[in-house]
Amino acid sequence: MKHLGEAVIEAQRSLILSVVEKHVGKGQSYVLMDFPNYQNIGDSAIWLGMAKALRQVTGKLPSWVGYTPRDVEIVRERYPGQPVFICGGGNFGDVWRGKDDLRYRLLEALPDQRIVQMPQAIQFRDPEFIEYAKRLIGAHKDFHLLVRDHRSLDFAKTNFDCSVGLAPDTAFFIGKIEPLPTERVETLYLLRDDREAGIEIPEAKKAVPGPVRDWMDCPTTVTRKSASSVLKAVAHGDFSSAAWRSQHYEDVANRRVQYGVKLLSAGKRIVTNRLHIHIVSTLMNIPHVALDNNYGKIHGYIDAWTAASPLVRKAKNDQEVLTGLSELPYVANGDWRNAA
Repeated sequence: MKHLGEAVIEAQRSLILSVVEKHVGKGQSYVLMDFPNYQNIGDSAIWLGMAKALRQVTGKLPSWVGYTPRDVEIVRERYPGQPVFICGGGNFGDVWRGKDDLRYRLLEALPDQRIVQMPQAIQFRDPEFIEYAKRLIGAHKDFHLLVRDHRSLDFAKTNFDCSVGLAPDTAFFIGKIEPLPTERVETLYLLRDDREAGIEIPEAKKAVPGPVRDWMDCPTTVTRKSASSVLKAVAHGDFSSAAWRSQHYEDVANRRVQYGVKLLSAGKRIVTNRLHIHIVSTLMNIPHVALDNNYGKIHGYIDAWTAASPLVRKAKNDQEVLTGLSELPYVANGDWRNAA
């Protein structure tokens, strides 16, 4: 069956490669930082796509992977001169983090070392935090900031004295994903209810019933160490403990993403207010309606990168959710059909 998101996916994969190639080349060593050591599957998808892109360009696993203040010191002591790539996402600002943000620690500890912030959505609420970020970014000699939507691009260009560019979310570098065989419901609601949640849609859920859940319940067993990580590192030609460690973290991210794939496979169509459920649904060829979060992150990304995909419809309220569901393509007799 035709993958309706293929053109959008391949366009973004190509752009991600071109961005990475500006900062690192074949055989070059590098560091990956800010591993998402928590249950959010979307951030693991970002990490997995980033890791795959960097390995494709360099042919190597990262020299070091980290997410703690001690890891910052290890990079400073052991890996001077290697470009440092910080995981992208939606945590640049003060919604989720403060002045102890790992990226600020890196900027202070590595003032002359190339640091590449992979594509982020930016959201600040407190002017004091904006000034703090301005000062640290302005003092660094080789910081490159990538953002994934036009609102963040405008903000970064206005406020930060550094190289700023627009790039897709690295989760797209995972590429097309085959849904898992499972029993499927007509409509699956995957909705966040945390500090980023936007509007409620009680009337839509009443008119078009379906299971309602989120994807923040990934089992902690996915973090267990496995001998397969050692074997994969050896297959890459690297016998070091650091290589095994790097491969372990990539495998953890992959297991989290696979858990998300299992969840999404249960829906013939999906309604969500999470950006990475939009992205993974696109990778999986699943039609979906995308609500926004409370500061425009999801619709901003769609407007920048995925609006051409027939797999997605945006919605701002109950009625638009219902309209969007009615407009989505559907499968009949093993092939796609357009809604009447």
